[in-house]
Amino acid sequence: MLVGGLGLFFFGMQTMSDGLKKIAGERLKKILAMVTKVPIIGLLVGAAVTCLIQSSSATTVMVVGFVNAGLLALKQAISVVMGANIGTTFTAWLVSSMAVFKIAHYALPAVGVGFGVNSRRTVDYLISSEVELRKVAWPTRQELKRQTVVVLEQQADLFEQAL
Repeated sequence: MLVGGLGLFFFGMQTMSDGLKKIAGERLKKILAMVTKVPIIGLLVGAAVTCLIQSSSATTVMVVGFVNAGLLALKQAISVVMGANIGTTFTAWLVSSMAVFKIAHYALPAVGVGFGVNSRRTVDYLISSEVELRKVAWPTRQELKRQTVVVLEQQADLFEQAL
């Protein structure tokens, strides 16, 4: 059973490598070479990919497939695999920190940061909304008072009918 599982794994790796060789162009090869040229950047890329997909095994399998397809050199792949292990550790640390830190304490500041990041669009929206609101015919105070009196009279009539 173990031999069958290993055989299936190697068959899958070979199939993935053949598929990568067929579909991968020079552009993908250049992108992979660019992000793994400096080992520290490769380490960060491996950690980031692992944090995004939350599986260092999947990241490692992809990297092995890239090496097998000739898209990455082994020297470049080592930093990405190390980054994948760091990404797994970071993800676990992040999840465990939720028990120590109360996420509710950081929610409002996070909203504020998000507002600050999008402040230009928000300001533009608020300005355009204000211009649109000025075009609306708002009731005067006298009209509001009259409408309030009418509603109160209707409620008094309903109350008297209920008695």
